[in-house]
Amino acid sequence: RPCLIGRGGNSRCLKFTYGNCHGRLPVLGELIPVVPIALLPEWVIRSDEDFVACRNCTRGDPSVYHQLSNITAEWPTQTLPTNQSSVLSWGSQRLFFNSSHIYGFRAPVMVPSFPPSGSTRKLLIEFGFDEVEAADRPYAAMLELGTITSLAAFTVSSSSIVVGKRVEVTFTARTASSIHPLSDALVITFPEGYEMPSSCVLEPTSSQSRRLVAEGTIPSGMNEWALPHLSVVTDDDSGGAEPSIEAAELGSEFPTGVECLWNTTARTVTLQPKVSAIKPGLYHLKLLRVTNPSEVRDVVPDADSGCGMSSCFKVESFRGLFNSSVGPRTLDLATYYPGHTLSVKMDAASLASITDGQRAASGRNDRPGKENNVILQFRLPTDKTSADSILTVTGPLSLVFAEDCLVGLETRPDKVFGDGQSLPRQYTEWPDSAEMLSCTGGQNVARMIVGPGLEKENLYVFRLRIHSNPLTNPVDNMWTIELGGESSEPFPGFELWSFHPAEVLPVSVAKNRLKEQATQLGIPFELVRNPVTISFTTHSRVDRDSPDLGGGAVLMLTAPSDFTFVTRTDIPRSAECEGVELEELAGDDEESQPASVFRSADFSCRITDPNPDTAATSFAKLHRMTMTLLNDKPLLAKRRYRLTVVVYNPDVVVDTSKGDWLLQSFRNALDVEDPTISALDETSMHGFTVTNVLSEFVVRNLDPTTELPIVAGKTEIPGLYIGVKFSARLDTGDILLIEAPEGYSFGGNGEICHGFTWITNQGNYLPNSLPTCDGRVMHLIVDEPTAYPSGHTIEYTITTINPIETPSLVRNYWKAGHFRPSSQNEGVSVVATAVHASWTVVPQLEDCSVELTGEMLAATRASGIEISFTAVSAADKLVITARQPAGFDFSAATVLSSGHEILEAIGSTVSLRVVIRAGERSTVRLGKVRLGQEGGQTEFDITTYLVDEKRDQKSAYKDGFELPGLLTVPTATLLSSFNADPLAYPVSSQFGVQLSTPDAPVEATAVLRSTMTKTAHAGEVLYINAKSYAVLSEGFAVLDEANNRPIEVSNLTASEDSLWCTLTEPLEAGHLYTISVKVHTPVDPRRIHPELFALTAKQL
Repeated sequence: RPCLIGRGGNSRCLKFTYGNCHGRLPVLGELIPVVPIALLPEWVIRSDEDFVACRNCTRGDPSVYHQLSNITAEWPTQTLPTNQSSVLSWGSQRLFFNSSHIYGFRAPVMVPSFPPSGSTRKLLIEFGFDEVEAADRPYAAMLELGTITSLAAFTVSSSSIVVGKRVEVTFTARTASSIHPLSDALVITFPEGYEMPSSCVLEPTSSQSRRLVAEGTIPSGMNEWALPHLSVVTDDDSGGAEPSIEAAELGSEFPTGVECLWNTTARTVTLQPKVSAIKPGLYHLKLLRVTNPSEVRDVVPDADSGCGMSSCFKVESFRGLFNSSVGPRTLDLATYYPGHTLSVKMDAASLASITDGQRAASGRNDRPGKENNVILQFRLPTDKTSADSILTVTGPLSLVFAEDCLVGLETRPDKVFGDGQSLPRQYTEWPDSAEMLSCTGGQNVARMIVGPGLEKENLYVFRLRIHSNPLTNPVDNMWTIELGGESSEPFPGFELWSFHPAEVLPVSVAKNRLKEQATQLGIPFELVRNPVTISFTTHSRVDRDSPDLGGGAVLMLTAPSDFTFVTRTDIPRSAECEGVELEELAGDDEESQPASVFRSADFSCRITDPNPDTAATSFAKLHRMTMTLLNDKPLLAKRRYRLTVVVYNPDVVVDTSKGDWLLQSFRNALDVEDPTISALDETSMHGFTVTNVLSEFVVRNLDPTTELPIVAGKTEIPGLYIGVKFSARLDTGDILLIEAPEGYSFGGNGEICHGFTWITNQGNYLPNSLPTCDGRVMHLIVDEPTAYPSGHTIEYTITTINPIETPSLVRNYWKAGHFRPSSQNEGVSVVATAVHASWTVVPQLEDCSVELTGEMLAATRASGIEISFTAVSAADKLVITARQPAGFDFSAATVLSSGHEILEAIGSTVSLRVVIRAGERSTVRLGKVRLGQEGGQTEFDITTYLVDEKRDQKSAYKDGFELPGLLTVPTATLLSSFNADPLAYPVSSQFGVQLSTPDAPVEATAVLRSTMTKTAHAGEVLYINAKSYAVLSEGFAVLDEANNRPIEVSNLTASEDSLWCTLTEPLEAGHLYTISVKVHTPVDPRRIHPELFALTAKQL
């Protein structure tokens, strides 16, 4: 597998059980004069017989033939290579290789005792490896090597080193071979004197695997959003920070079913898997109920022991320990760890409690990574008055004491707690004779030589300088003090003043393009604003009024210098922040710890350059943001917060390791430069890799009919346009990923995407590469016969639906990424990315209804209406506009529902003060609303607001009531049979219509001259109710007076006091019609005029 390589490391710690390298060279002819082959294992070539590079030959002893299979040609020289540890070289000899042959050699190597930790586990072969110019280093290859079968990374720690104490002992060890169930075992040998139950108790560290980042099992690279279903790494995985010591403490848990057995005689713990194998890896295990030896023990150098000290722990693994007929054999080579010094118990050891004044005076600074001073106390069980003693202080693993810790070491009573601070009365003054003669720091251990004079039962105190605090709160944050064979129980250390946990999460990881680049691409130049979320938990309270009233506490964020915070654009050369949001997140108990938002009036925010040399120049880099709390709303201690800021990414690619983000808090805005006075919490957070940017990424949500943006919530976008112009070619296997904002969906379960269609008018598509979608993620794996060139655009449309409301700022972006399978690992590399700000979604009021509730139902009448809906967002104002039919007037309207108030009513629009809760049903009732003029289907706009900012709406709502037109009867005449023919009945026609009697009904004709504001169409129903009159079907007629012609009807039906019929032709709005209906007059003397309606068949 050829690959380009550099010279590589010079590690001598790689396993290579035998040398048998062969390969076909890619050229025919003469190579350059210097042709060394660089190999990393430690070669052991002592004679001619050690180096074999022939198919069938003798080397040294002529009676012994050597054969090397798989090669087709002899090595082009008989000269042995020079052997310089891990490098074989033929110097400057001129060697000739033929590209049609396979060459190879065999040579012995020395297998190291332990796996390498500082170099690759590969064999490297290169021609011209020591040349400077690339042209003189033409060929190289890299071959995988096996794993060295020895145990490594073995550590032992105990919860106490007090003699006879029951303790917990924690081990870490890296296994190289699988330990199979039932037959194999891991064996730990203890020093003399330890005891525990025969069935020892093993406690797993956690329920989840915790393999190290250092092992490479957790890839580094682009943020999780960029490729959520793949492990993303950068092309160059050689960089990055070293894993912390604290991370090195963590390993994997053992699989379930590991049996633990203690053998008192052999002092061994045997760990045997019963169900599944213990696979190779780093493990962390804890043994409970272990009893320390009962006698004081010093651990001193011993050159003959496995660990180099007089007391050792040993770990090894065996195959066939339990069921082998030939006995066990070593699986992984054993390794050792020094045993512990054992001491008599020391009382009252702890960090001394201090006041705020003592903290400042003594230089106490508990912020991560800072120099610090701690005050420690202890009480001795015996006198130390006869000779010098060694005082040892051990802190957490990730803490570092100064190498010369005598500087800052204080025992003087007027200095321990700081200048001007007296020694508290519970402490005994340190004797002058017990002088601190020396102090040497080594990582987390400080050793001091103390003169004689310390007496038992006295409580002593001293101050010790720490070179650097841990960067994060230690996993095991315990301290111990030892003095002259006496030791304290582990006691808790200080908690860091840090925002832990804290993380930086950007929307975009793409660089900003330069103006010249935009011009070359033919696209508008625009700096992309990148919202970045900082999530953090406070340790200290940040309060404007503490310690000084109105002091103005500060929260400060410093980005890497390549980033620029966005300032307000509405004010020329403004230094005020733009788009900054601060939220307090809900705690575990939302009732007692509710979420809240800091308003703009709660803080001021300014952007500055922290470098005083450039701050006032045109080269200023505005990468520091300072928020000053103005109101009495503090940041509470031990609470989770989310800060959103807006930055411009750099215009160059930047690796994660190039800069951290620094978050700090201070008590007082005036003292931010003096950490001893004002500093509170501080955390340095890893940033993110800035990648190349796609040449263009466009998303459009236009309605195909109106060409207007579709922004209504829960509304389908049938042709969402997506266009991507690539800044690098698309090779086979490359991946295009599109991620929609939160709430959108392209499809489900990895199926074909909804409505996906290539726009192929210019051939700009990938015909063999169909995308698949899962939720809001679409990915396309390129499967084309030729590469798709850079600078070209692919375009397509897809169907999606707007979410119910606009996602939050950081979640309302469309994201695109171009990825490529990595040549160095199983993940992918980031080629380029881009983001596109999405639109504002207008939430739609749900389950709307508008009903006509008043007694007057016809157009132009004053009546009542009822508006009901379920809101998506909380609101305090409701605006209703009647769009159709024309003529609605709310000017005289009144509120009939409780708790509501009309703010303004002008014409067809009314505004009301209301209380609208998200997700709850709201109903508003209005009276004295002047209805529209002509009748017909009504159309309303309903919009809610919160503090005059639009929240939800329902535009052009047409599913409300249909307004009946106004039907008027200018004249109505009731004629008797005599009135209808005055010539025949000249006298009787002069009298009015008589009432009927129970025995003799009186017939009459009602003549109704009527007009209407709304046309009654053919197929609709004309309905007449005569109240106390009995209606007859004979003689019914409708006459259009304008045309003097009768109107045809069908399905004429008369029943008691009602009559209805179906129109076979329309009754036109505005026409005057004469309707004649024969009736029997009522027996009751009351005169009740008939009613006339035009109804649809459905309404009837």
